[in-house]
Amino acid sequence: MDPMVSLYYFAPACAVINAVFTLFIEVPKMSMNNIYDLGLMTLVANAFVAFLLNVAVVLLIGKTSAVVLTLSGVLKDIFLVVASIFIFGDPVAPTQWFGYSIALGGLMYYKLGGEKLKQIGTDARLGVGTFQQEHPGAAKVVVLCTVLGGVGLFVLGCWPSRIAV
Repeated sequence: MDPMVSLYYFAPACAVINAVFTLFIEVPKMSMNNIYDLGLMTLVANAFVAFLLNVAVVLLIGKTSAVVLTLSGVLKDIFLVVASIFIFGDPVAPTQWFGYSIALGGLMYYKLGGEKLKQIGTDARLGVGTFQQEHPGAAKVVVLCTVLGGVGLFVLGCWPSRIAV
């Protein structure tokens, strides 16, 4: 079956299921003022992006495996969290940072494999060693800036107004 034909068949079923849940869960708490506060263009843009995402998924199903699509969803979630941090200033708890770090590490391991990651680590250590031998003063400045940046990020992360409850 053609990907667009399959989208043609399953999109109405998804719309009906979403409409039923929306009718009982969202509509009692929602008013038109909420929609106008959000903005009609935001809703239209969101619907357009969702449609394009559905088309992309349908087109990729035949070319990739289910594992790749699932891992792509994890990467998409990570990008959404990072974007919401930078765009909206949403707070992220340390547990969430830890969880997304594990997810990102798993994605890298799946993509590259254990041997390739070991090779990258070895290459990085050799590069750092060469840089330290050739530029000892600059290496000390880089280490100092890295330590100060890490301490600054830790302090900002533990600041009471930024911690999610």
